[in-house]
Amino acid sequence: MRDLLNPVYGMFRCYSESRMLWFSESFVGLPTDFFSPENVFLMVGILCGLAIYNSIIVDLSFPLAMFRKLLGETPGLDDLKELDPIVGRSLQQLLDYDNADLADVFCLNFTVTIDYFGVNKIIPLMEDGENMIVTQENKSLYVEKYVEYVFQKSCETPYKAFEKGFLQVCGGYSLKLFQPSELQSLVVGSEVVNWDELRQNTTYQGVYWDRHQVIIWFWDVLLYDFTIEEKKKFLRFLTGCDRVPIVGFSGVKITIQPNNSGDDFLPVAHTCANLLDLPQYSCKEILAKKLSLAIQQTEGFGLV
Repeated sequence: MRDLLNPVYGMFRCYSESRMLWFSESFVGLPTDFFSPENVFLMVGILCGLAIYNSIIVDLSFPLAMFRKLLGETPGLDDLKELDPIVGRSLQQLLDYDNADLADVFCLNFTVTIDYFGVNKIIPLMEDGENMIVTQENKSLYVEKYVEYVFQKSCETPYKAFEKGFLQVCGGYSLKLFQPSELQSLVVGSEVVNWDELRQNTTYQGVYWDRHQVIIWFWDVLLYDFTIEEKKKFLRFLTGCDRVPIVGFSGVKITIQPNNSGDDFLPVAHTCANLLDLPQYSCKEILAKKLSLAIQQTEGFGLV
């Protein structure tokens, strides 16, 4: 899923400050008849719906606006601030500016400029927008039209395909019972990780048990020596995602087992089973070094 949503493919744009994804205005599809723009986004929508249906966490960076739209709500300026903080703050500054010289200070008209394959393309926000100067009297309308362009007009075709795919799997009355933030958590999980709960829900195989010396070293390194960022990398290494289900780790079983390798080998994660092959290292320092190398160099696929 992460590869599919990679901005390098042009389907989605990644906003630098928020690191969130939104539909790209310039995506034209893949070079086959089946993978037309509509079919590609339909497939992404189906995959997101299947994530909820099967209680799978997927590594998505969609803003809350996506889940508002799926629930029939209209995104607003606060949603734009989340997706594109720089533009969002600029629009808020425009709204807060009360002096009569607004038109001279901001020098705006009712257009938006986008990057279309390396060329700046000017899009009118409404009819004859190029000739409409933003003034104190119409600044609220300008902000409204700008937000509407980002979340509605610029992505109408790909979003409709995405929505169709999502609702094929997760449509129905029950969807309306959720708030946007709750729906978001069902798809992408929670950033809040209870590490003690992870430990409590871990099982062991072979010679390993919760008081085995290697296991004691392992939890000391993970819980007390690793930084928060390193802990998240470990979670991604083991499960394929640095978030957890909305219900926490209670429904996720982690297993650690030994293998026949020694100090020269790295831990190996099997993300499909949340299984960690942990060599029987001779000391805590080597375990910490090898685990750190493993989480830096390896990625998984998905948390199940």
